[in-house]
Amino acid sequence: MLLKIRVFFRRLFEFDLHRMMLYVHAVQKDKYSPAIFIIADMFFCAAVYNIGFYDYYSFGFCHIKSHRRRKTFMTMQDNWKLSRILNDPDYVQVFQEKDIFNKRFSEFLGREYIDIRENDVEVLRAFLKKHRVVFIKQPKNFGGLGVKRLDCTETDLNDNNQLKKLCDTIIEGKYFLVEECLKQHEDMNKLYPNSINTIRVVTVLDDKGEAHVMYTYVRMGVGGSYVDNVTSGGCYAMINPDGVITNPALCDKTGEFFERHPDTHTVFNGFKIPYYNEVVELCKKAAYVEPHVRYIGWDVCVTPTGPVFVEGNYLPAYDGQVYKQLKEPGYGLKPAFQKIVPQL
Repeated sequence: MLLKIRVFFRRLFEFDLHRMMLYVHAVQKDKYSPAIFIIADMFFCAAVYNIGFYDYYSFGFCHIKSHRRRKTFMTMQDNWKLSRILNDPDYVQVFQEKDIFNKRFSEFLGREYIDIRENDVEVLRAFLKKHRVVFIKQPKNFGGLGVKRLDCTETDLNDNNQLKKLCDTIIEGKYFLVEECLKQHEDMNKLYPNSINTIRVVTVLDDKGEAHVMYTYVRMGVGGSYVDNVTSGGCYAMINPDGVITNPALCDKTGEFFERHPDTHTVFNGFKIPYYNEVVELCKKAAYVEPHVRYIGWDVCVTPTGPVFVEGNYLPAYDGQVYKQLKEPGYGLKPAFQKIVPQL
């Protein structure tokens, strides 16, 4: 009950009328219902099912009127509860700080990196000479925030003044991790070439220690962005168990669904994710590395030679329930999670 109250007040304090109306108008395009009826049902669902306006829209609650079916959907409250049940707070730091994650899962990274807090300027100089374009990251940030692309191709790294400016930029912004840019598979570039289009794979370890993959989707940058996170304006599309996309992508900032990527015009329906089986197996293998954290969302880059990790999240989103992306629309993920975690 306390968790439900906490979620309710969080939604209350974060209430955004403009954003609510954006989803109201999006629902109207589907249902042609008066706005007042949609708003009333949104508030009813917020009170009864504890879902926000975006969830109402993306889950397709305007189409789903059955109480039994609406109760099958995972909510923010369920997501927090599941993480509390399965993830030991004494161990989640591994997924809260990118530097710790990189060390713990180094065998899965497939890239070089340095932590400038542990190295001197000469190490940085040598690293940037080897990797002229890098990503600099704030270790404790998330959601695509605290990440910048740094292009040093026009920088004279032998010039101490120019190198000092780079160091100052990194240190003042607390971008302590400097990482080699991953090169993604040419097929993933067809989706969108400016960002690493990561595959989000959500895994759960059951009480017997068996890893289960709950759902997967691919995230893509939009409009020139170098990051793919949906919170930063990207879009995402669900992936079927055979590694093929068969439904439109969703951008949660605008509420728009896309049959094609808005920049590259690549058609989503029928797009095959390269090395998809290897992606799944990599995440299942990694799920055993830190058994005290059993509910994880992995972000995977597909390179020309196979999948590698970008990062892991101990509180993954519950996005695998989008109405227009499901093979059987109108049913949520909660029963699937409850089979593995009955106390949810």
